[in-house]
Amino acid sequence: MKQKKNVYRYDKIFGLFALMAFLILVLMIYFDYGDKISSMAEDELSNVTFSSGDVAADEVETGTKITKDVTVVLNAQLGGSSNGGTAVDGSLEKNQNLEITLLIKSKLEDANVNVVLTRDSDEYVSESERVNIANSAKAALVVSIGRNEYNSNVSGVESWIYSGEPMEAIDLSNCILNKIASLGYTNRGIKAGTAKSAESDYAMNEDISSTSCVLLLGFLSSSEDNTMFTSNEDATAAAIADGIVEYLLTQGY
Repeated sequence: MKQKKNVYRYDKIFGLFALMAFLILVLMIYFDYGDKISSMAEDELSNVTFSSGDVAADEVETGTKITKDVTVVLNAQLGGSSNGGTAVDGSLEKNQNLEITLLIKSKLEDANVNVVLTRDSDEYVSESERVNIANSAKAALVVSIGRNEYNSNVSGVESWIYSGEPMEAIDLSNCILNKIASLGYTNRGIKAGTAKSAESDYAMNEDISSTSCVLLLGFLSSSEDNTMFTSNEDATAAAIADGIVEYLLTQGY
């Protein structure tokens, strides 16, 4: 029986090499063409101007200026026959509340915000009247301005919100408190309900249809707070206005 000889199929070997060469050529063309396409796409995108409806989510940035019509209600607590407490320097709480509220109003208006006041002079305005004024204004925000009273060595600013702890009121309060704290005030944080009970609410939170907070700017019995308040009144007003504007910008105004 004859032994079979190994026969090399040169045509198959050549075909295999040809196929490999073809694949290498295809890959080279693909990567070179892909790089050019990517570069062209980047060049094209760099020249595109998006309209507000075309901007991708990760391209949207919070603005730095109020561009939409928005109203804020400022409620200067007390007034008229309701004096409130007396600060360590002899100032009446009702007067301090109105003075800084008028300053905040001016600074908000400079930032293109419409402002409605529940009182603009030393007059008595009932709680129900204040609520009606605030709700009638259809405001985005209602911020009540007052001072704190406590017969002890306590100091700092705080914000009171509705007992249900709405996230919007929390965000608003944080924006304002952080700005005020940057001036050197002690930040006592956000509290829900009232000083008497966490289950009850101040009328200017409970009966208001808008996002609201009651801002208490330090203790009348604290020399530290009173000095901060009286010597930095304009800066304090500016910080409060900046905090309000910061919050409004996060809401798309």
